[in-house]
Amino acid sequence: MKNILFYSPDLNLLSNLMMYFNDRYSVTTTTNLSTLSRIVSSKEFDLLILDAEPTEKVEKICEEIKTSENPVPVILTYVFTSQLKNMDHRIRRVIDAIFYKPIDLKEVTEKISNMLAPAG
Repeated sequence: MKNILFYSPDLNLLSNLMMYFNDRYSVTTTTNLSTLSRIVSSKEFDLLILDAEPTEKVEKICEEIKTSENPVPVILTYVFTSQLKNMDHRIRRVIDAIFYKPIDLKEVTEKISNMLAPAG
């Protein structure tokens, strides 16, 4: 079973996503952005989903994950505003996909399935 790590400051969102994906994936959740890199390096995850606005801190965490010994694909979800346009552009170099809220769960589910499908 593939391992997914979900980060969100919203505990309700995490519990809903955990229930939704738990039958298909081994799901780990956290609300602590500061420990995210440590959690990723402590276990083999196949995918990281971040529910966070793109900030310099989030960009740095994603960059650390992408350049680590065992890089993990990253999906970012957040509410897009024009003030975040530059950061959105910058962070795309260190993530694999972005979904703007409100998200289409079917579209996200398809993307996750495609990202976790065996290569070949």
